[in-house]
Amino acid sequence: MNIAIRADGSVQMGLGHLVRCGALAKKFEAEGDHVRFFCSEKTEDGMVWLRQQGYHVEADTLLRKWQADIIIVDVYGLSAEYFAELAKSDAVVAVIDDHAKGDFGCDVVVNGNLDALALDYSGYSAARKLLGTTYAMLRSEFETTSPAPFREAVSDILVTMGGSDPNNFTPTVIKGLSEISGVTIHVVCGSLMKNVEDIKAEAKKCLGEVIMYSGLNEKRSRQSKKSRTPHRVFCDRRDRFRINPLYSSPDSMAELMAKCDLAISAGGGTVKELFAMGVVSLFVVQADNQILLRDYLQNEGLPLYLGTHNDVTAQQIYTEVTKLMNNPNERLRIRTIISSKVDRKGTSNIVAELKVYCIKRRQKVMKFGENFTPSPKNDIIIWGAGVAGRRCYELLKTFEAEDKVIAFVDSDKAIQGATLLNTVVHSPDFVSQESKADIIIATMWYHEVYPLIPNRSARNILVYCERIPIITPVKFELLSDTELYGVYQNDPVTIASIDILQYIRKHGLRVLFSIDTAVNFPGICRYWASEELSLSVYDKLTVVDVGAYDGDTIERWAKSYADKISKIYAFEPDDKTFVALKKNIEAWGLSGKTECFKNGLSNKNQTLSFINAGHMGSRIDSDGDSSITVMPLDELNITVEGKLCIKMDIEGAESEALEGAKETIKKYAPELAISVYHKYDDVLTIPKIIKSINPAYNCILRNGTHMECYASVERFS
Repeated sequence: MNIAIRADGSVQMGLGHLVRCGALAKKFEAEGDHVRFFCSEKTEDGMVWLRQQGYHVEADTLLRKWQADIIIVDVYGLSAEYFAELAKSDAVVAVIDDHAKGDFGCDVVVNGNLDALALDYSGYSAARKLLGTTYAMLRSEFETTSPAPFREAVSDILVTMGGSDPNNFTPTVIKGLSEISGVTIHVVCGSLMKNVEDIKAEAKKCLGEVIMYSGLNEKRSRQSKKSRTPHRVFCDRRDRFRINPLYSSPDSMAELMAKCDLAISAGGGTVKELFAMGVVSLFVVQADNQILLRDYLQNEGLPLYLGTHNDVTAQQIYTEVTKLMNNPNERLRIRTIISSKVDRKGTSNIVAELKVYCIKRRQKVMKFGENFTPSPKNDIIIWGAGVAGRRCYELLKTFEAEDKVIAFVDSDKAIQGATLLNTVVHSPDFVSQESKADIIIATMWYHEVYPLIPNRSARNILVYCERIPIITPVKFELLSDTELYGVYQNDPVTIASIDILQYIRKHGLRVLFSIDTAVNFPGICRYWASEELSLSVYDKLTVVDVGAYDGDTIERWAKSYADKISKIYAFEPDDKTFVALKKNIEAWGLSGKTECFKNGLSNKNQTLSFINAGHMGSRIDSDGDSSITVMPLDELNITVEGKLCIKMDIEGAESEALEGAKETIKKYAPELAISVYHKYDDVLTIPKIIKSINPAYNCILRNGTHMECYASVERFS
């Protein structure tokens, strides 16, 4: 999906809205969605901050340049006319509304604050109201990092006054802590803060050690550690003081909070983060919109409110901090209360709700298989507790059938017993206990799962299938049956693959279809690994791996064809995975026969924008955060001994890479294994390119939803 986020931030406004929207953006991106931020041109420093995090940002408040599926608005004071303009689009409009001061006429209203349930949203026309800390917008690290055990003695104190500290209050806090010895004070300086020198001056007066974390950023994992600012230390034996940049690793802030026993914080979004990590904190209101925090804390019996930045003094901070330090029982009482207040998965909950509502409101035609109708008397077991299992649950939710799901089942012992979407994950043995439950297989390995299901003949068994290419148009187009069947061999598995592919495209991006249909649909067996596709028919092999990742495919080839492989050429442009590739090649003892190239392949020499993700999502993209060089394979003049085999899995760039390998393909007639699932028309375009180079090629489809075109001159006839 395309996600547009309308949000602003600046030195005066602070970064709170951008940080929390960044948490949503990161979660959407993790699920394969595309995100863009749209900001007021008057908030240039906020836009600079977003770009530093690697986000695509435009100074366009009306979002005129992009067709969005979901629009998220997190800006105060916008007019009814503005929202009426947004409503003209086909997008679902969600507004983050902290105050309940007026209906915006939007589809979804979100308030994940501690006081949200005390506000009156009854007059709002929004179809969905996501209220309370079940929908707290926390960064991803807070979902994955657990609070530390309670410590009676206070050794570490955190100070954080937001991304800009517009009232220059951090020096006052440091002054209040200056006479406390035996503690380490951790000061987080937001990247828009202008008072760092004032903070340093106060820090040098402290009895305890002060560690300042400068340039707090939330850059995504695509940034290489090598590019980050190195440690800068300014200290001597007289001054227990040093600067320690808080790296942009998303785990850093959560881990830092878990390390601390007390905190002094502004009253914005950081409050929920501190609660989530069980950190007993004293709060200073930095802005008018934070004043409701006072009433909430008083109602909950939590003596944590210090006052506004205009009223709180350094002496008051010293008094309240030492009072808590000397009373571990009170700190434990407070910690017990606050730890239960915030759902650390709040961001995931929001994203799931928005996507389900978007699907439902647009009435996507994602139908159940022809042989399946939810029965009031039948429970449902989803076999597969991974990404596909969660998305299958979302699909059931659009049909209001999620209450029938009694369990997830997964063979991974590490997650058995855990809770997923309020449902327990069981071992496969659970299926035997529920002999009448319908089974939905939500994993690409359904060919392996199906034989494990007991009492199959008496059950209703379906397969959840999704085809969401990395590069996808807003609407899928049906390809010509005549053309598709014409470019492939008359092979039963290939024909079944095409039939299912066309069915999926006709009925929507995600479908459930019957097991009777699915058993004729090929399973997963990547890159010549099955007996049918095996390269063991050849005495010697030269292998070209385009999109080598960390060498995972090369490792399998080395095990299967150890004595046959004479030479390996591996291409991987991603910074992180290229390092892993080189390390693995050496560890596997393949250095003598492998050449690794840190560039991509295409149809000409050029430099292209690239998303350097550090995982399988790395790809050529106009919105990339880095650049790579690409070249034609033909220019490499590779040395071939035995049969040449070329594998390509490069996130939608396969067509161009094939064009740049024309002469090599003409000369050697290699075995080809080319991914065709990234772009909606690659399943047709790729075999046409191959046959245009050499009409003698025979092409077949294999590997289910992760389709690959296998082409050979000698085989598959």
